[in-house]
Amino acid sequence: MAVAGSRMRPPVSSPPALKPFLRFQKLPSAALGPVRRAVDSDDDFRLRIAAVVDEELAGRVGWLWLHRPDGWDEEAAALVAAEQAGEQVAEEERQERAATKRVEAAEATSRRLTGELAAVRAELTAEHDRRVEAESVRGRLERKVAQLDLELAGARRRVTATEDELAAANGRVAAATDRAGDAEAQLAVVEAQRVEADARARVAEAALELARRGAEAPAAPLPLPLPLPDEPAASQPANGALVDALRDAASATERLGAALAAAAAAVAPAVDATEPCPTDHPGRPSRPSRSARPSPRRARRTPLALPGGVVADTVQAATHLVRQPGVLLVVDGYNAAKRGWPDEALPVQRERLLDALEELVARHGTAVHVVFDGADFWTAPTGRRHLRIEFSPAGVTADEVIVELVGSLPADRPMVVATNDGEVRAGARAGGANVISSEQLLAAARR
Repeated sequence: MAVAGSRMRPPVSSPPALKPFLRFQKLPSAALGPVRRAVDSDDDFRLRIAAVVDEELAGRVGWLWLHRPDGWDEEAAALVAAEQAGEQVAEEERQERAATKRVEAAEATSRRLTGELAAVRAELTAEHDRRVEAESVRGRLERKVAQLDLELAGARRRVTATEDELAAANGRVAAATDRAGDAEAQLAVVEAQRVEADARARVAEAALELARRGAEAPAAPLPLPLPLPDEPAASQPANGALVDALRDAASATERLGAALAAAAAAVAPAVDATEPCPTDHPGRPSRPSRSARPSPRRARRTPLALPGGVVADTVQAATHLVRQPGVLLVVDGYNAAKRGWPDEALPVQRERLLDALEELVARHGTAVHVVFDGADFWTAPTGRRHLRIEFSPAGVTADEVIVELVGSLPADRPMVVATNDGEVRAGARAGGANVISSEQLLAAARR
């Protein structure tokens, strides 16, 4: 309106305060206040504007301000307040939408981080399990290596001791042959040769064990039979008198042995033939007692000691014993199987026991020897490579095999016998082995 009035001829006057804004195509926000004050101060100019501006162009508030009917200011204030309230509601809705988007973005980020955290934890758990398994495998290998080292050291000691016995036997042969005319010397020669043959057999056995363990075998033994020292081979046929003397000495030795046996029978207390031997079993021939069998004197095995505070008849004691390096666990098969699974059939009992013992081997690396009665001629199953399974021969009980095994193994090999049989327990303790019950064994195997 002001620009149009200035271009008319003659020009139509407008408020002087509007002149600085006439060159603007669109008024900036900062100019609205001065323009309103200028129009408000000139009622004629305001009325000229009101005559050409309708409500659609200026809006309801602008129209009220230009025309100013009665009560226009209150209506304008109400409209302004309503508009401000609407703007506030719109702003709040906008902020709420923005906040909702931020929350959704945060939740998405949280879900992503939670998934990543779960993956990291799963990886850590798997790594921990792998580490535990590796430590377990390493422990078993270390125990196995220690066991093999102990067995190898024992085999070497036995080889050395046997070689010493062989050297001593050769010395006795040489000393005896110097007194070839003496009958007692001839008997000494025979005894020395017998000891030497036994010593050679033990050297061969020890060498075989060393070969199995991966060690170097000792030098090959001397050829048998051993000729009398310092005697040329050509002169052997000429010593007929010496050969006859040796034969007479052997015959005398046999007669002496028979006399000693008769004397022992006369001295021993009488046994009532009507009372069965405690080790006899119905339907099986009895075996002579081990006390009547001659055996060389040997070192006695020392039982393993239990740590302080551990009672011998507890599962803790059994677990401690079977975990010791180099120990051999001998199991009375049916004695343990029938107590562990009394309601199962006999073949199932055997398999359950062998499964439990294989778990024990996998956990502790223990060497296990299971002995079953062989009356039913059961064939050992394949795939039990961690266990040594033995069946007693016909007419022999597993109890006798176990006691014999305790007495035959080297004294430096620790042994644990698992059985509830009183005679087997007594025989095992006499041989220096530790004894646990079948219940202790089964509890230790199932832990």
